[in-house]
Amino acid sequence: MAAAKRRKTSRRQTPRNDAQVFLDSIAGVAASMAESRKHRVSMKLRDAATAAYSFGQTLDDLPNLRSYVEEASSAIDDLGQYIEGAEIRQMFTEARAYARQRPFLTLGAGVAAGIAASRLLAATPPGTGQRKARNGSRHA
Repeated sequence: MAAAKRRKTSRRQTPRNDAQVFLDSIAGVAASMAESRKHRVSMKLRDAATAAYSFGQTLDDLPNLRSYVEEASSAIDDLGQYIEGAEIRQMFTEARAYARQRPFLTLGAGVAAGIAASRLLAATPPGTGQRKARNGSRHA
């Protein structure tokens, strides 16, 4: 009788365990995809940091702005170095901990990223992402 109760209890917990296994496998796939692109992202960030620093060097007339640009370029370069050296799972763990510690800041950053992405998408040249039908009319 006790064994039957244990089986029923374990069956009730199985969907949650299955969901966790499924989510873990998705996270693993995402991590492996991110790992393969990590070096490229790191190099792009470090190139952006170099460009920002070079721009800051031209701001002799605006020393306060120059200081901010140099600090920003240093932070971008640090991020590039962090991405290059850290494991993807470690970054996910740290991002999750940061989001739990500062949920409103994380929410604000997500909203800002969404707005920036929508602006970038809205700024794409006309005709990009649209195709012409055979009769010449345009469809989205």
